[in-house]
Amino acid sequence: MSRRVYLLILCLCFLDALAVSWIWRKKGRKNALCVFSALTAVVLRVTYIIYTPHWIRQHDVIGFGNFEGQAPFIEWFVSHFSLPDFDPRERWGFFQPALHHILSAFWIRLQVFFGIAYKQACENVKVLTLIFVLVLLWYAYRIFVQAGLTDWPLAIAFTLSAIHPGFILLSGSINNDALCEMLTIMSLYYAMCWYKNRTMKLIAKTALCVGLSMMAKLSGVLSAPAIAFLFLMVLIREGKPDLLKYLKQYTVFALISFPLGLFFPLRNYLAFGVPLTYTPGVGEPVYGHSLLSRLFDLRTDSPFVHLTRRQDSYDEFNIFLSMLKTSLFGDTDFRRADLPLLTPFAWLLLTAGIMLAMLFLLAMIHCILRWREDKVILWYWVIALVIPFAFLIRLSFSIPYFSSQDFRYIQYVIVVQSLFLGKSLMIKGCKRELNPYGLLSAGITAAFSAFTTAVYVLLGVP
Repeated sequence: MSRRVYLLILCLCFLDALAVSWIWRKKGRKNALCVFSALTAVVLRVTYIIYTPHWIRQHDVIGFGNFEGQAPFIEWFVSHFSLPDFDPRERWGFFQPALHHILSAFWIRLQVFFGIAYKQACENVKVLTLIFVLVLLWYAYRIFVQAGLTDWPLAIAFTLSAIHPGFILLSGSINNDALCEMLTIMSLYYAMCWYKNRTMKLIAKTALCVGLSMMAKLSGVLSAPAIAFLFLMVLIREGKPDLLKYLKQYTVFALISFPLGLFFPLRNYLAFGVPLTYTPGVGEPVYGHSLLSRLFDLRTDSPFVHLTRRQDSYDEFNIFLSMLKTSLFGDTDFRRADLPLLTPFAWLLLTAGIMLAMLFLLAMIHCILRWREDKVILWYWVIALVIPFAFLIRLSFSIPYFSSQDFRYIQYVIVVQSLFLGKSLMIKGCKRELNPYGLLSAGITAAFSAFTTAVYVLLGVP
């Protein structure tokens, strides 16, 4: 990162402080904290994509100008105006649904049309993923407000979603994860809105988001079980009087979401015999470890993941430790000989991450036991949280490679976990004044946010 970039960071931080100071005086501390978190999130994401080239800390991208990988898949659409006319298994990365790659190709062509050099236009694909993650953050805020969070619970839940390092990493990742995660959160938001106001417009928006999320990546289907639960409960509760109304709405949902979500896998299956859920094993194999080790062996001597390709002694085989580490640092080793402070801060962030994970679990249990509102909404969010974790654990065993344990596949659950923490704080009476439980939550949130900021600012030091 150059001195000019650091000057830009300082200017952004200065504007951040000015905005927070003004809102603090006008609107109060809790609103100021939300704005501060949002602006800090923007600063961290923008600086991250500036100091991170498109071939660094990526997944399945390989790089522009290559033959295989998701970057060449984008370039295919830059050069052609159709889907590949060959078995996508012949070129690595081409098996993915193509929505993100089509949008990225259009963005590259648009930049080139306005005179931007092709190489820079390719680098600027990160602008798209940055936008996707910022839209995700906006919809996270809307979920929290729609769920009834206010004051301190809203500020704490939003801060955790805004500052979480997993979303910083997604901002600079030019594969299809960011778009899928954004659309998944949008689908969960619109489904919740539909439950409260059951209009055809809202169910169409929900269907569009579900279908497009699967068109970006098949893991977008993970929101479907929770949404199906809402549909079923409404049908059971409303009974016969409105049966025809809801059957019409569900038919519209199916007519929109199914063709969008299943078009690409069905096309590949019919044309080339590619299995509908085709996912190749890739990366470090971990099938040589026992079931007990993969579930309960949490020993580690590094805050970053172990990979033998980096000359580490073993691959990161424990599923839960791998999920935690990849949610904070991806699969990269951040250690730098010229920056010894980075690793201690990473250890602190990992420790805060463990405490936060325990807090999230306690908050969900507390909500299940003490929920005072509509229980359908409670179980909607429980399903939206449990299904992705069950999916990732099953994937880790069915395709026993390190890459199957990466938290980026379900990164959006941080929003759901933050929602449970916020609701738990509301139930505990932490709305205006923080009791011991609220102070603990606020303290862990502050430490987690501070260590995240320290790690990702130090990471970009030239």
